[in-house]
Order: sequence, then C-alpha cells, then structure tokens
Amino acid sequence: MAWILDVWGWQRAWQTRVPALLAWGVLALCWSLVTSQVQPATALAVISPLWARPLLAGDVVTFYLAKLVVPLALAPDYGRSPAVVLAQGWFWLTGIVPWVLAGLLWWQRLRLAWLLAAGGVFVAGLLPVLGVVAFAFQEYSTVADRYTYLALLGPAVALAGLLQRWPRRALVVGCAVVLGLLGIRSAWQTRSWHDTVTLFTHALHIHPESSLAHNNLGMALAAANRLAEALPHYQEAVRVRPRNAEAHLNLGNVLARQGQSQEAMRHYMEALQLQPMLAEAHNSLGVALADQRRLDEARAHYAEAIRIRPQYARAYYNLANVLIQQGHVQEALHQYAEALRHQPTLVEAHGNLG
Repeated sequence: MAWILDVWGWQRAWQTRVPALLAWGVLALCWSLVTSQVQPATALAVISPLWARPLLAGDVVTFYLAKLVVPLALAPDYGRSPAVVLAQGWFWLTGIVPWVLAGLLWWQRLRLAWLLAAGGVFVAGLLPVLGVVAFAFQEYSTVADRYTYLALLGPAVALAGLLQRWPRRALVVGCAVVLGLLGIRSAWQTRSWHDTVTLFTHALHIHPESSLAHNNLGMALAAANRLAEALPHYQEAVRVRPRNAEAHLNLGNVLARQGQSQEAMRHYMEALQLQPMLAEAHNSLGVALADQRRLDEARAHYAEAIRIRPQYARAYYNLANVLIQQGHVQEALHQYAEALRHQPTLVEAHGNLG
C-alpha cells in the first residue's frame, strides 16, 4: 500500500523510495509471520486447491465491492468458506470480474492513474485475507467485515480523486446526501449490536446455517441460565459443522447441567478428538468422570488440562477435590493453594483450604 501511494502521489526517483519501502517490507513480513501463528490453517477441513485461489481471491474482492456499494445484510459470519464458494457455479463469474476490471484499469492507467492506485490500495489491504494463503477463519468464511478496515483506504483514495473532478456545488450536495444515508444506515446497524443475543440472532437471520452464530448465541443464552433455549443452538452448531470442537464442548456443558452426563461425556470426547489441546474439555470431562466415581480417569484429565494451561485455576481446584477423595490430603492442599495463586477470588478453594 505504501509503495502504491508513493508511486502515485509523489513523483520521486526510485532510489529515494527504496529505504522507506524496505523498512515497510520488513515490518510487514514480521507482522505476517506473527499473524500466521495466531491464525494457523491447520484446523481447516478443506484447503482450497492452488488453481482455484486466484478465482477465490477475485470472489472475495467482488463481495467486498458489492458490500461497499450496497451496505446491506451485514453480519459477523457470511458462511462463504472456500468449500461453499467452490460448490457454486457463479464463483467463476464473481472470481473473474475483478481481474477483468484490473485489466481495464491497467489499459487506461495513464488516464485513470488515480483509480488504478485506489484499486491497488484496496487489494493490497485485503491481500493477507484474500485466501491466496489459507488462514484459520476460512473454516467459517473467507470474508468478514473487519478485514476491510485498512483496505477501505483504497475507496477513500478513489473518492478523493473523483471529488477533484466534481463541480463544487455537486460536491457539497453529493457529500451531504451520501453522509446522511450512511448515517441512517449506521444508526440502524448499531441496533444489531445492542447485546450478544441480539447480535447473533441477527447473524442467524442473515445466515441461518452459521455454526459460529449458533454457538455464540448458545453461549449467551447459557450464561443467562436459559439452558433450554441454548441447547438447540448448540445442537445446530455441531450439525452444521461437526468439526466445531468448541460447540461440542459447550453442548456437553449444557447437557451436564441438565443431568445428562453420558451424553455430555460423548460430546466432551468428540471435542477432544477434534482438538486434543482444549483444556476446558479435559476439565469438563474430568468433572463428569468424577461424578461417576471414575477418579483415576478424572485425575488424568485434570492433570492434562493443567499441563495445557498452567494458569487454569478451576482445574487445580477440581484436581484437589479428587485427591481429597483418594486420601491424598497434602497433595490436595498444594493444589488448592495453586488454584488460589492463579485465581485469588475462587471462593470454593478458600473454603476447602480453610
């Protein structure tokens, strides 16, 4: 992006551009490496084939351009994973359109240099999340509103170039109308963000098959102790996306709270099969096993939860409870102390330690 703006905005010799661009390049490379660790693609059920990635990237650009022009039906999850897009016949069209536009802009680059620069900035801002390189959220969707925040500098550049060519009166009237309409749309959109239940209910209205929205809505309902309402959303989350380990865990927790321990354990084990390093699933499975007096198995899962997350106070507390039942009092006292060291407000541990 910096290089595009530099070339278009300032007529300088290339030798003067290189040092600054190298610095930006090093920074971008470091940030890309960090991001690849935060959002690894190892969890993806389907990795898109190399031949399809240019078309998938084009489809992403087409989607964002459409939302830019008509900002309606905005949602946290659009469900446009590579597998979903590739299954649609229209992806050839939506994938090719941006490439055709890019060719036309390059053909007219001398006359429309400002628009070519704007398009370049827009695509450059989206480059890490176009799907050319796989990333974790593609399991749900390649597109997300938050990915456009930086890229929207491109349309801003295009608008600036366009406004230079407008008569003054048209400029004032046009800006007033557009800003007014966008203000109304923004005010309307904020209603969807009133609270978590409202947000993900809205998300399901836009995309009823969203495992992400079903799971998050279930979490909000369960937190409000509305278990009967949360249960079907978790069930839908695992139906739509059977590989959703977090949804299996949450479904198990609701079932356990409703007294269905056997069914809960099945979902805990499914969660761990999908994501063996899920500390919460080890802890919850340990609780279910302890309730069935399978103390050795419970103890092993608590220990694994602590190994995965050494600051997991609740797992230390639960492990201590099992140790008490097995007669290992001194070791249990140590685990209670560890629980309190990591979470001093854990009232139950204070009571048992006292």
